[in-house]
Amino acid sequence: RSGLPSSAGLTLPQLIQQLEASAAQASLLVNDRLKTLQQRSSQVTLSEMQAMELCEIANGVCTATYHVQKWLCALQSRDPSSTKPSHCEEADEAFASIHFALPRLMVVSKDAQLSLSNVVKDYGENAEGHLRKRGIEVEDIRALIPHLERVIARLGRLSYALKPNGSLREFIAEYFAPRIGKQHARLIANFVIGDPRQIAFASDF
Repeated sequence: RSGLPSSAGLTLPQLIQQLEASAAQASLLVNDRLKTLQQRSSQVTLSEMQAMELCEIANGVCTATYHVQKWLCALQSRDPSSTKPSHCEEADEAFASIHFALPRLMVVSKDAQLSLSNVVKDYGENAEGHLRKRGIEVEDIRALIPHLERVIARLGRLSYALKPNGSLREFIAEYFAPRIGKQHARLIANFVIGDPRQIAFASDF
């Protein structure tokens, strides 16, 4: 898993409170996975299916950025400053689109959180109804983090598929390393693969 906080069961104020931090964390994880993928794609040619998957991933990142920006514009009573993103057709375009969208996602998430918090403060229990009148569904806000989690997972799988002679143990270790560190990631990999000689006792953590 990506380690992003779950949005399930949160109240509207709680959901809004974690928006900026969750989007920032997701952006960093996507960027980390993307760097690994770019390094490997420079050594291994992407197949047509892999290029299509990368384009789908890029579309997922750009769509998330677009929706958060649309919420912000709705709350600020101004026309959206960007149109709905078009689908990428090539790998190079996909890489560029993700690099462009990630910083924007972090910026608009911060501003959107502030505007959403003001709605909760001003309207209290009627905040959800006010947001709906503005064209913003709370379930769409709730769906943002699970959507980004899927993007991160797909990037990880695609990166692993490109690694020449990559083992499952290496994939697991590299997947968890950005979140918990290389040493603990290797312990998880050893546990999953089943090498008891390399599994540390709990007291060693």
